[in-house]
Amino acid sequence: MIEALRAGMTARTICLCIDAAQEAERPSWAYAAAVLRNCLVDGALTPEAFEARQARHRAPSDGFSQRQYSEADIAELARRCDQVLFDL
Repeated sequence: MIEALRAGMTARTICLCIDAAQEAERPSWAYAAAVLRNCLVDGALTPEAFEARQARHRAPSDGFSQRQYSEADIAELARRCDQVLFDL
């Protein structure tokens, strides 16, 4: 955190990084350090820059959303899994 302050990151931005790490699926200090490091690399030193970075990070990069599977897709997957297990 000292490195972040020396690089010009505001204390509020450091708190936002820690908050973001806390909201992760598996929060840890290592994750918080990674968020801080990535913000430093990206130049996100202010709360506004951090929020903009977070918005870019959450946005789908390829313009596609996650595929929605139909009941038929799920049934076909189950059939294939059963076949693989039967062949064992």
